[in-house]
Amino acid sequence: MTYYGSIHSRTGITGSPGGGGLVQIQDFAYLDWIIDPGNASCSLTFSNNGVCSGTDHAPYSWLLSGVAADYELWFQKNLGDTPSGNLAQWLPLSTSRSFGLTRTVIGTNSCSLVVYIRRASDQVVLAMGQPSLEATVDA
Repeated sequence: MTYYGSIHSRTGITGSPGGGGLVQIQDFAYLDWIIDPGNASCSLTFSNNGVCSGTDHAPYSWLLSGVAADYELWFQKNLGDTPSGNLAQWLPLSTSRSFGLTRTVIGTNSCSLVVYIRRASDQVVLAMGQPSLEATVDA
């Protein structure tokens, strides 16, 4: 996989010089915590309007230049529980993409992820990040 970028502390990797600052991925932990009885659910969504949103964090713009249809997203689990959503395949961002975890009994479901965004036209990876998800039901 070809990647051009530079590391930015706690905000993933924003493409440069190959990416030219077109997209970004921020390394947030998306968390939900609830007292039993109840269900905990956390999610992360890359919307086709260029906004990334998730549980317990303010939305940010993943798209810095161009239109969402110009890019594709790759999500894979690094460690932990398997989230919902299409994993380990390039998905066009002309459609919003969501990934999440749910916990229905006391305990925690969590995972760390690796996320890539590439330009669809030439398949050059422009950004990489490592967000995490955690859903906890406590006694």
